[in-house]
Amino acid sequence: MSRYAVPPPQRTPPSPDLDHTRITLTRWLTVMAAIGSMLVWWADERDSMNSDWAHVAVPVVSVVLAAGAVAVWLRPRLHNLVSGACIAAAATYFIGSLVTATTAERTTSLYE
Repeated sequence: MSRYAVPPPQRTPPSPDLDHTRITLTRWLTVMAAIGSMLVWWADERDSMNSDWAHVAVPVVSVVLAAGAVAVWLRPRLHNLVSGACIAAAATYFIGSLVTATTAERTTSLYE
């Protein structure tokens, strides 16, 4: 046997504690992301720095994140489905921001 050969890791059974930790983290991080995105949106809205896209999309994404947190809280089995929906909402917002930033003629597109 070569001294550089590394044996494969042994399989371990899934841990219910790990699933509980993952769900708890998802729940709290999703709530914090929803609150944080709304606070930033609100501050930018007061200074008229939001684009037309951000004016509509950020509240929608925040609602999806908050609804996702509630759904995971009430039905932990829906964790994977809810995570996918939250990621899709955030990705759609970011893609829309890129399009807005590159095609808009307004000064807010620079901030976007």
